[in-house]
Amino acid sequence: MNKKTDRHVMPEHRRQRWALRKLSVGMCSVLLGFAVMIPTVPAVAAAEIFAVSDADTAHTGVRELDTSSHFMATGILDSSLRYASTVYNKVDDTGKIMLTMTKWADGSTGWATNKNNEFAGKYLLYFSNDAFYKEIESITIDGVELEQKDEGALWMVPITSIPKYALIGVVTNHDVTITLKDGKTLTDLGLADKAVSFGSVWIQNDGTIASESISNGYILENNPNIKNEKTSGFTAGQMTQKVMFDINSMSLKSVHTFKPNENYLQSDYGWVIYVKEQIPTELLQYIDRDNITIYNSDLSGELNSGRKTFTVSIDDNGLVDTSNTPELSIVGNDTKDQ
Repeated sequence: MNKKTDRHVMPEHRRQRWALRKLSVGMCSVLLGFAVMIPTVPAVAAAEIFAVSDADTAHTGVRELDTSSHFMATGILDSSLRYASTVYNKVDDTGKIMLTMTKWADGSTGWATNKNNEFAGKYLLYFSNDAFYKEIESITIDGVELEQKDEGALWMVPITSIPKYALIGVVTNHDVTITLKDGKTLTDLGLADKAVSFGSVWIQNDGTIASESISNGYILENNPNIKNEKTSGFTAGQMTQKVMFDINSMSLKSVHTFKPNENYLQSDYGWVIYVKEQIPTELLQYIDRDNITIYNSDLSGELNSGRKTFTVSIDDNGLVDTSNTPELSIVGNDTKDQ
């Protein structure tokens, strides 16, 4: 996915209002690439919108997720952001769910609201699991209340109301706090061990989605893969991730981006950073397991000049772990002479 200047600009005759179902659109960026073994298919400009009701699935006894977008946009265009993303942080001692919205910008304009478009100039946070979102009492970002739409499927706030939104040239992290109704917890909802997906975007004053703000993640209170965490300034900008499908190469690009405020030497010169990424086992049959690569990239997942590409392995459970790649690991590898 080459980042051209017109990458997200829609032709004028197609810039009508359209709905989005789900977008799964120094600084450090690392790309993990997967070759996909499926027939070539034509690109689709916009996803079909549909909503699933209880009646639709009554005959199966299975409750489906709400896949409606719950908001409208006039397209996707680049903005003054370098990147903005919302990531899961933790569940605190009171059962409140803590997310972090992290962003880095070159400019601060283009975020005014528009009386003719209720979504323009706003930060949007949305959910698909109605067993979760219908139980949300409130959401705040740095103490500022978000407005609820569609029974809690969508929450929004003017970007200009977010503290420090206008700071440029530095990373700002913003606390997003989700409070459930009647003091309930994820355990009470039976969701402590289940991934609850969410997404977020920034809508510009003209009604377009800021391309750099498209973000998806999930809440998982009991995550067995998170342990022995270390806090340092090296990841002060919060690690973010975007997964993109490149139809030209028939590959998935998983791009991880963060903005350090210190270098390796200031953090711990003895570090070796391992990348571990869990791929859904349902996708393994479509992935060329001998053609998974990792490299230092730009924000669009393109290889940076002078950087090397490494081939990494994946296990039968779908875990990619660079500690098992000799070129990237010190596990069982004497590196004193390197």
